Amino acid sequence: MGSRSKIYELCQCLARCWYSKWELLFYIDIGKDNQHCRKDSAKLNKSHEIYSIVLKNDDQNLGFAGIALFIGVAQFFLFLLLAELLFPNYSVSNNYISDLGVGKTAYIFNTTIEVLGIALIIAGLLLRKFSPVLLVVLILAGIGAIGVGLFPENTGRPHSLFSLLVFLMGAIAPYIIIYKLRNFISAVWVFLGTYALIFLILYTKGVHLGLGKGGMERMIVYPELLWALGFGGWLLGKSSNHQEKLEHS
Repeated sequence: MGSRSKIYELCQCLARCWYSKWELLFYIDIGKDNQHCRKDSAKLNKSHEIYSIVLKNDDQNLGFAGIALFIGVAQFFLFLLLAELLFPNYSVSNNYISDLGVGKTAYIFNTTIEVLGIALIIAGLLLRKFSPVLLVVLILAGIGAIGVGLFPENTGRPHSLFSLLVFLMGAIAPYIIIYKLRNFISAVWVFLGTYALIFLILYTKGVHLGLGKGGMERMIVYPELLWALGFGGWLLGKSSNHQEKLEHS
């Protein structure tokens, strides 16, 4: 009887030890799982923070691109009007736009179109993630604009080549934008780009439609300035809306 009792106690002791072992292992595993969960949660929060920072930086780039584009185009248009007023006996119909780049108004026109070129290049660089193709087009347009300022019309062929470059790039850029956006406003910009492209083709063939050489040039330049102003404003608005959403998320 005594030996049976001892065996029974021994079995109980082994059972308690076995149970305690598994209970200890269970708590250890739970602790590890909780630790992993805390680590995974921290990683997730950190990833969300990084993602938010990336989005914020991209939105800031859009905003800065919009500012560069809007200011560059707006200042060119305003100083273009000023140069036309200061140029003696200037005719928007019979005088080339580039006539403003020689003589009394040369310092105004050449400076403002060079600033426009720099603004286009800056905008293109800031939009490289938005569209690599648009980056190339805006940089080429910027080079063309700077070239027009550095090589006035009295330099001959270099001026003509740079003028053609900026005219052409300004006309085709909306097609790249609508490929990315596919919305109504980008369709309006395509209409303006197409309008400018048609008049550019006619202009290169010497067809003036009774508008004069200066009038035909303006039928190319004005639509391009309009879509660029609109796109710059759109970029600013898009950037502001995204930043507000990130701040409230």
